[in-house]
Amino acid sequence: MCFQAWFGADQSPTEVELIAACERLTSEGVRLGITLLREIVKQFKGNIESLAAALKKSTQSMSEANKAVNTLIIALVDCGRRDEAFLVAENCAYVTGFARQKLDRQDPDYDQESRGLEKSIINHLEIGNMEAASMDLRKMDRLRQGPSDNVLADLSWAYLHRGRKLDAMQLFKRIKTTRMPLLISLMSKFSAERNLPACKELFSFSKNNPRAVDILVEVLLYSGETNEARRLLDSLSNGKIPPSGRSFGRVIVKLCKANDLEGAYGVFLNMRSLQLHDPNAYVSLSGLLRRRHRIEDAFKLSDELMRIYPSSTFSYNCLLDNLLASNNPIQHRRALRVFEEMERREIPLTDSVYAAVIKAHGKLHNKTECYRFMEEASKAIGIPVPIASFNSFLFALGEMGAPEDAHRLVVSNNWVEPDDVSYGIVIRCLAKGRRLHEAEELLESQSARGRGLFEHEYLALMTNYANEGNLSKVESMFRRLLARSKPSSTAYNCLIKSYMQNNDFEGAENVFRDMKEGPVFPSERKQSTALALRAGSAILKVLNFFDEKVLTCR
Repeated sequence: MCFQAWFGADQSPTEVELIAACERLTSEGVRLGITLLREIVKQFKGNIESLAAALKKSTQSMSEANKAVNTLIIALVDCGRRDEAFLVAENCAYVTGFARQKLDRQDPDYDQESRGLEKSIINHLEIGNMEAASMDLRKMDRLRQGPSDNVLADLSWAYLHRGRKLDAMQLFKRIKTTRMPLLISLMSKFSAERNLPACKELFSFSKNNPRAVDILVEVLLYSGETNEARRLLDSLSNGKIPPSGRSFGRVIVKLCKANDLEGAYGVFLNMRSLQLHDPNAYVSLSGLLRRRHRIEDAFKLSDELMRIYPSSTFSYNCLLDNLLASNNPIQHRRALRVFEEMERREIPLTDSVYAAVIKAHGKLHNKTECYRFMEEASKAIGIPVPIASFNSFLFALGEMGAPEDAHRLVVSNNWVEPDDVSYGIVIRCLAKGRRLHEAEELLESQSARGRGLFEHEYLALMTNYANEGNLSKVESMFRRLLARSKPSSTAYNCLIKSYMQNNDFEGAENVFRDMKEGPVFPSERKQSTALALRAGSAILKVLNFFDEKVLTCR
C-alpha cells in the first residue's frame, strides 16, 4: 500500500493531514507496519516529534503505541535518518532490543567507548570485582550509552547472587528483552522475604508467566490477601496463558483452612473448567467436605483424583481418609483392601498411609495388627516409629476402649517423643472413656509446659462434664479456653446447653448476649433458642413468685 494514495500522486501531506491519516489508518484496522511507516517518513518533512506524537495518538493502548514507535525507529534507521531515530528513541517509554541494536550500529562512537566499557564490565564480572563493574556501568550511564541487555543481565545475576536484590531488580528493569529465568529468580528471592510490593512490581514484567503467577499468589496468601489472589486468578483465567493448577491449589487449600467451603468450591470449579489439576486442592477440599459431613461429595472428589492420578500416593491417601471418616466397619475393611492394592501395585507407602491402616485396624479393634503395622512402618521408613503412625495407634487404643493404655504410652514410651497432637488425642480418649479427672490433669500439665493444645481437647471435657450435669466444671473449662484463644460457636453452644440443663435460663441468656456482642455472632437457630430462653426465664420467675406466695400463706 502506498501512502501517497491518501493525498494524491503529487501532494505532500501537511502535519494536520498526517495526524488525520494516522487516526484514519488505525480506526480502519490497518497495521502500522514497516513498509507503511517508510512511506510516511518519506512523505513527511515536518518535525519528527509531531510524527511520534501522531503515531502515539493513533493507537489505542500503550503497548500498541510502543510497537508503533519502535517500528518507526527501525524505519527511520533504514531510511538513513539516524538523528531523528535517536530523538524518537529518547521519547519512547520502551525500546525493544532489536530497535536498540539498530540504533547502536548507527552510533559512530558506540564501538569505540561503549564496547570497551562493556568488555571491561564482563572482565570484572569474571574475576568477581563488582565494584569495578559498577563503576564502569556508571561511566556508560554518564555517556548516555547504556550497556546491552546481555551485560545488564549478567550484572543483575551477579548482584542477585551476592544478596543485593534491590540493585539486581533496578538493573533488571532496564533490560528491554525478556529475561524470564532472571525474573523468576528475583521474584523467588523477594517471595522468601514476603516482600509483596517488590513481587507485584516484578510481576508486571512477567507477561503472566505461570511460574510468576504462582509466586505472586503464594506471597498474597501469606500476606492475608486471599481475595486479591482469587481476583488475580479470575482475571487471568480467560487469558492466552492461564495460571497453573498449583496456583489454584494454593488458594483452595487456604480457603479450606479458613473453613470457606463455598469460596473453595468456586475456585475449584474454575480450575476444573480450565482442565487444570492439583492434588493438594482435591485432598483439602475433600477433607473440608468430610468435616461438613458430606461424605458422598468427598468420595466423588477422591474418585476423580484417582482417575487423574491413578498411581499417586495423594489419591490413595484421600480415598483412605474418606473411608476412615465413616463409622461403617465395611468401609474400614475396604480401607485395608486399598492398602493391599497399594502393596500389590508397589505404590510408595508413606507415613500417612501406615497411619491410616493403623487407624483402620483400631476401628476394627485389631490391636495385634496395630502393633504389627507400627513395626512395618518403622522398617519401611527407616526411623524408630513415625509420629503419624504413633498418633494413629493412640487413636486406635481409644477406639478399642483402652484410654489408660494410650495415657501410659504418651507419658512414657521407647519409640518416639509425643507431639502436641499426641497429647490432644489422649486427652480426648480419656474424656470419651469418662476418665475426666485424668484428662483434666493431663490438660493442665501440658498447658503449663506450653503445649499448643487445640480447642477440641477443651470441648471434649466440656461436653462430658455437661453430660454429667457438672455446670461448675463446664464454666471452668470455658474460662480456660477463653483465656487461651477465641472460643468457637461450638464452645458457646456447649456452655448454653449446660446452663439450660441446670434450669439456669438467665445464665444461658447472658452467655448468648456475650456471644452476640462478641466475636462469634450466633446463627438463626441460636437466635430462636434465645427467644426460648427468655420465655423459660419468664416462666421460672412466675413459678418462683407463686412458690414464695404459698410459703407466705403457710
